[in-house]
Amino acid sequence: MTSRSKLREIRVHVKRVAIVEGEVVVLVLGTQTRGLQVYIGWPEALAIVKAWRGWETHRPITTEVLANALEATGNRIAKFVLAKIEDNCFYGELHLKEGNKPGAIVDCRPSDGVAAALVHKAPLYINVAVMDRAAVPLADAQRTGEDFVSGVIAGSIAHKYWVQLLGRLAESDAALTLKLKGRKGQLVSQDDENVIHMSKRDRTFEYMAEYICNAAGLTEKRTGRRVQGTVTVKGDDTAFKVKVSAYMPKRGLPKSIRIDARRL
Repeated sequence: MTSRSKLREIRVHVKRVAIVEGEVVVLVLGTQTRGLQVYIGWPEALAIVKAWRGWETHRPITTEVLANALEATGNRIAKFVLAKIEDNCFYGELHLKEGNKPGAIVDCRPSDGVAAALVHKAPLYINVAVMDRAAVPLADAQRTGEDFVSGVIAGSIAHKYWVQLLGRLAESDAALTLKLKGRKGQLVSQDDENVIHMSKRDRTFEYMAEYICNAAGLTEKRTGRRVQGTVTVKGDDTAFKVKVSAYMPKRGLPKSIRIDARRL
């Protein structure tokens, strides 16, 4: 337990979760103008992103178990406060409520507190003294590293789906076209015009398009015309050489990506 903070607090939101140098994860909390970076672990980053993005899994993870246990005993998380900084270490507080009455204040790591608060859709705050001491302009705070979702989660999802699809469809050595429309996709075989619909609620096919364009070097060729590249996609026991061709707009993803895959 900890004592109730008397200092003024500033409402913040999760602005970014990023990877620095391939292994360190940074959580950016901020307002519209200022951001504060908190270094966190990978499991905590996944928990925060899951709650932040509203992703669902078959079984609850640790922060969801905590939130569910509190709710089962008549408590809820009222808010999270990043309350103080000592020796370059941040300290957080989970403020609970029992019904309409203020409840206990629980000491926590900022990463755990943010993840648990997001599960209960509770607001996030930073003590004004901490904000004044540690915050930087938001643009500078967000500039750090590679986006955690697209860099790690999206990359692993996209690679898995590409291995599965190429394993199913590259046997015929037929050229394929991945067509995107919003979050839905079609994979069209050019030899017999078979169409495989791949509708998903999540961003899987956006991830797939971004992944294959990045891997084949097409993203670096945003010329507003059709460009080509080659990438090797490896699975556990197989690999494919993939020629990729697409009209690359100067912004966003192409609407249609031509795929010519051969098993190695």
